[in-house]
Amino acid sequence: MGKPRRPSLAGYADPRSLQCSAEATRQGALPGQYNAAQMLDTAPEAARVRLTVYRRMGAARRAAVAMQMCDDSRGNAAAGIRARHPEYSDEQVQYALNRLVLGDELFRAAWPSAPALDP
Repeated sequence: MGKPRRPSLAGYADPRSLQCSAEATRQGALPGQYNAAQMLDTAPEAARVRLTVYRRMGAARRAAVAMQMCDDSRGNAAAGIRARHPEYSDEQVQYALNRLVLGDELFRAAWPSAPALDP
């Protein structure tokens, strides 16, 4: 089995400029609202519907949704750490996650005596 193919950005966005390409705009992407992750796996119509829903939400609801997405992302990252390092305790998984999120310099500043575990 060969190396997995990376999805193409053709027709979605110019990765060098991180701006909507003309083709993506013709397919319904909104100029100035390019998001590479969204555009790789989301149909333009679905992206428009999601954007409309987010715009109709109040600020508190949008903040709650953003916090939930952050929590979900951290949970996924922690699950990946556990899968790669089944020998890690829950505390070690948390240290590895903190190191991944903060980077080495901030991690060391916050937890100078903690082990620098691989995420």
